[in-house]
Amino acid sequence: KKGREDYILFTNPDKPSLWNDIKTASYSAVIGTLIADSGSVRGITVSNNYDTPYRCYATETMKDRIIKFDWNGVTTCTSAVIYDSTHLDWIDNEIELYDPKGIAIDDNPSRNKLWVSDSLNNRIVAFDATTGSYVQMISALNVADPQDLVVNSNGDLFVSDKGNNRIRKYDINGNEYAGWPVGEFGNGGALGGAPDLKAPTGIALDSQGNI
Repeated sequence: KKGREDYILFTNPDKPSLWNDIKTASYSAVIGTLIADSGSVRGITVSNNYDTPYRCYATETMKDRIIKFDWNGVTTCTSAVIYDSTHLDWIDNEIELYDPKGIAIDDNPSRNKLWVSDSLNNRIVAFDATTGSYVQMISALNVADPQDLVVNSNGDLFVSDKGNNRIRKYDINGNEYAGWPVGEFGNGGALGGAPDLKAPTGIALDSQGNI
């Protein structure tokens, strides 16, 4: 990602008894060893800024928490920090994640947000990417079992809304854009019509902004 050599960070969420970790493609850096009781790792995101070590974040579905760690861009990962329901700011705002899945960082200095899909609470929650403090929430009024999410350079948030068979788009304040969400299960995928989606999970943007 953005010139980070040939290394890819990936998760192994489906083999918690064997992996419970994050590895680089070289298998040299294992995050799970930094955290003794690491739970099933699901989502992962890396800061786009060229500060070294790179800031990385991951969600743990079995522990209902976020891991923040440093990566030197090659094979070394250090300084793991946990953000969970014991965080004083989370306690003050009554925040508790339930089966978090996707995670994405908006590392524009003026925003510095960490977006997390709080799947079984049917909501999207934003935290301060530096401190882990609660920032804002997109509530359960219009989201059902959100999965992965991604942020563009403008700070717009795209979410795969699995329970509603749709893709959603929000602005930096968490307001949904006019004309969204898109998606309709069973419409046959007619050209020019709503995308024919069924329980979408993964999501990504290309360099042209296409989903």
